[in-house]
Amino acid sequence: MDIALLKGLQTSIPGRYARALFEVAQEQKETFAILEKLKEFDRACLQDIDVKKTLPFFKEQEFADFLGSIAAPLEWPKYLIHFYQILHSRKRLSIFKEIIDVFESCCNHADNRMTARISVPTMPTVSQRKKIQAQVFSLFGKKIDYEYESIPDLLGGVVIQAENLRVDASLKKQIDTLENNLHEIAYKGAA
Repeated sequence: MDIALLKGLQTSIPGRYARALFEVAQEQKETFAILEKLKEFDRACLQDIDVKKTLPFFKEQEFADFLGSIAAPLEWPKYLIHFYQILHSRKRLSIFKEIIDVFESCCNHADNRMTARISVPTMPTVSQRKKIQAQVFSLFGKKIDYEYESIPDLLGGVVIQAENLRVDASLKKQIDTLENNLHEIAYKGAA
């Protein structure tokens, strides 16, 4: 990630929360472990519509009890529980996804790592993945975590989103470009 972009993210409201938590996690040498615990909380609590709607109405003690009931089996450190309590008391749970994104960017930057999201019409074979990953690595030269998603509407090809770069080499994009060019030609011919 571009250093200026990362610094800009860190000064946003979600960025300030993420950065504060990141610094504590870094001192404890557990940044990626905390990242996974943040994602667990998001999946378990904030992606459930009923829970997400209910949490803001919990009183402080109710929220603390709720956290206590799930913290032990998930092995959350005390500072993470305190972090969730701060977010709740300041009514910042609504920006939790953005906090996770900035926290993950901080982790990746500190580890000279990045995430590449690969969109394809059907999941690639192992040999196809190796080819895609070699191409992405040649662009960035960093440790890369790959996330694949299947989007049948792409028809063919691949879309790669990594850091602030997006490469759309999908068949859908090529067809859309061809269609737009044909419309322009038809429009100019009619004029």
